[in-house]
Amino acid sequence: MNENESIEFKENYNVSIQNNSKGDMDIIIKYIEKNGSITRINAQALINKEKTTTSTILNKLVENGVLVKIGNGPSTRYEINK
Repeated sequence: MNENESIEFKENYNVSIQNNSKGDMDIIIKYIEKNGSITRINAQALINKEKTTTSTILNKLVENGVLVKIGNGPSTRYEINK
């Protein structure tokens, strides 16, 4: 995989990623599909990454329309954009 590579999620979402983030994105999306939503803290524990890395992944998914961000601060949740 190239350092910056575009991948395609179901429903034709194109997300620019770096390094090994695709697997982390897939894990987060599958978790949300099963549980309805996820917090940054839960995502961080799920993919075993630092706070900033997890935030970057979640923000990239929001920017590309895959997820929607609900709320602010520690109670912020992320859901699949329908």
